[in-house]
Amino acid sequence: MRDLRRDPANPALIALTLARLFPALSFTFATPALYLAFDRVTGVANLASLMVYLLIVANSVTAQVLLLLWSRPAGTARAAARRRLAGFGVVMAAMVALFLAASHPGEHAIDFDVTFARQWSTATFLVVYLAAFAVGLALSARMTWRFSRVVPQRWLRRGLVLNAVGAGLGLGYAAGKMVSIVARWLGSDALDVVNILWAPVVACVGAILIAVSSSLPAWAPDAEAAVVRWRRYRRLEPLWRAVRDAKPAVVLDPRAGRLDRWDPRRLDERLYRRVIEIRDGLLAARPGFSEPAAARARARAAAAGLPPEEQDAIAEAARIAPALHPGPQWTPEPGGADTPVLAPPGPPVADDADAEAEWLCRVAYALDRSPYVG
Repeated sequence: MRDLRRDPANPALIALTLARLFPALSFTFATPALYLAFDRVTGVANLASLMVYLLIVANSVTAQVLLLLWSRPAGTARAAARRRLAGFGVVMAAMVALFLAASHPGEHAIDFDVTFARQWSTATFLVVYLAAFAVGLALSARMTWRFSRVVPQRWLRRGLVLNAVGAGLGLGYAAGKMVSIVARWLGSDALDVVNILWAPVVACVGAILIAVSSSLPAWAPDAEAAVVRWRRYRRLEPLWRAVRDAKPAVVLDPRAGRLDRWDPRRLDERLYRRVIEIRDGLLAARPGFSEPAAARARARAAAAGLPPEEQDAIAEAARIAPALHPGPQWTPEPGGADTPVLAPPGPPVADDADAEAEWLCRVAYALDRSPYVG
């Protein structure tokens, strides 16, 4: 809706907004308290049932129009969309006529279908509704599944798959209601439970999946990036602590690791600051680095068959370890304190903050866990 205000003539945005609005309104009307209130305001018993089913059919055709606008050239898409709208318009007009031709005394917010299914006009109304809804869902499921196999964007692909699954659950809802209505029409109430319990649950789950699927490409990449940043921040902690203990002057807030370990706020800033503090600390500790220790660690890692990127991280961890953990277990390079180091050691890293953080994470893991360091 926010985007639609900026671009009100965009037909795809209009269709997307309506495709999310119609099911929201249908579930709103189906809420028993609101269902009864709507009937009291209008003075027509069970009119909310008609509104619920009309909105569901409207959502079905709107979703198809949206997929047509996304997948076809503008001229072809609009012509096909007009045909769909005309066809479903006839269906909705027939639904209104059939509903008004029947008598629906009393309020039946939960059991409308099973109560009035033995009236021919109401049963026909329900069958027309379910058939239109099922056709719309089947078309949507087929189109979204087909598109999911060719789109390159990962989260868009997942959203399309999720939409197809939600549409499939919607077909389960339509099938369950159809079976129970036919059974009622034939004089049996044995399958009423399918209509009253099974159908609403399946409809809710399917609607939630479809709603999530349409927004997934918008928010999932940012959420995934936030999780990656948080994991990197945690993975850097062993190396950051070692730098903090060895060179406390480079750390802005020595309590940070303890205070904000689980704090999700300002992740970009905090991760960037942690990387900078680690690099500053390593620059300050460079006189204690040991090239022989790095060579020994690399040889042991290579002998163990580890991949080259792990060998690099292990060698780097072994090189910096004597400066961060001085003690008898380390054998610093003779004269290492007098050896100038002009840049932070390690393999060259592209000018990319993510690549830099990922490299330091591998070094941190090797420093903390690798048996070949030390």
